[in-house]
Amino acid sequence: MENTNTLKSLNWTVFVILLAISIITGLSAMNGLEQAEQSRVAFHWGSFQTLILCLIVVLTSLLTYFWNRIFPFNVPIALILLGGLYLLFFLTFTIGWVGLLGFMGLLVSLVVGVGLILFHSIYLYIKNRNP
Repeated sequence: MENTNTLKSLNWTVFVILLAISIITGLSAMNGLEQAEQSRVAFHWGSFQTLILCLIVVLTSLLTYFWNRIFPFNVPIALILLGGLYLLFFLTFTIGWVGLLGFMGLLVSLVVGVGLILFHSIYLYIKNRNP
């Protein structure tokens, strides 16, 4: 039980920290676009955005269905989906080089999410190996 609480608190701490960072960077990037010459705020919806949205909806539905069964990997997967939403936000509401910030956010969420998955896998392997 103690290990479960430790894993839950680690998962949610990392999730909340990265969520706060994504909100801060998103707002500062949108405010900084007033002076930018090659990037601007504008609504743009195309087939790529539709594909990303459909993928996120399907994966979120699967994650919601299997939430308790895949513990402690549920929050890292949700973190990766959050990176996909961050990318979708920048691709939808900005035009220009600032869209790369969405890809950087997705990359950070992928690295942190996969890192948490590896950490949990190694932790559970060692825990189950030594009774």
